[in-house]
Amino acid sequence: VALGIATYDQFRGGLGYVHAMEHSVMLTPAARGRGVGRALMAAIEDHARTRGAHTMVAAVNAENAVAIGFHEALGYARVGYLPESGRKCGRWLDLVLLQKIL
Repeated sequence: VALGIATYDQFRGGLGYVHAMEHSVMLTPAARGRGVGRALMAAIEDHARTRGAHTMVAAVNAENAVAIGFHEALGYARVGYLPESGRKCGRWLDLVLLQKIL
């Protein structure tokens, strides 16, 4: 039974960003608070690092304090704020950008 998934890909297109990655992590409700997210993040960070990635970026809904705190606990720093940059369920969402140098 899968408890979650983590993926990453190049942050932006072009050769100038070949060492910058952006990730996504999604967990089932049953997985939360059990270390699954931390394990997935460690795995994708290690995978990216061994393939030459220098930095990992997260774009998190500004209302999702749990996800922001999760990333900060893993060493990610807030580096940007993008108002009304996402849209979900018919409303605009602000994004918090977080970054970790690998």
